[in-house]
Amino acid sequence: MLADLGAAALLLGWPGGIVVTRATGAFATATGRWVTAGGTTTLTIAAMVDPNPGKSIAMLPEGERGEEAILVITAVPLRASNSETGAEADIIAWNGGRWRVGGTRDYVPLTGHCEAVCTRLDED
Repeated sequence: MLADLGAAALLLGWPGGIVVTRATGAFATATGRWVTAGGTTTLTIAAMVDPNPGKSIAMLPEGERGEEAILVITAVPLRASNSETGAEADIIAWNGGRWRVGGTRDYVPLTGHCEAVCTRLDED
């Protein structure tokens, strides 16, 4: 009974969607570490945002679970930071605030959607 939520978000055609800011760069083959190119790219994507992430809050690192958080469901895989590789987290603009992707579940190959729990970076 699991619906293709990513496709549903795209079909709804919400005006503007959400804005994602992503660090540009690539993984270095020799080291396996993320090397930033010093810039960012901006994507506007269709997504469903739930201001009450419920049990999905467990995707966050333990120290961030008490912070204000949202659950984002989209067909576009979002990136959380990775201390082992040095990859930087995506930043989401939603509802007048900025949110950092803290944990993800990528179901795109199976159901066409990605779930991401994001924590608030700034106050209104």
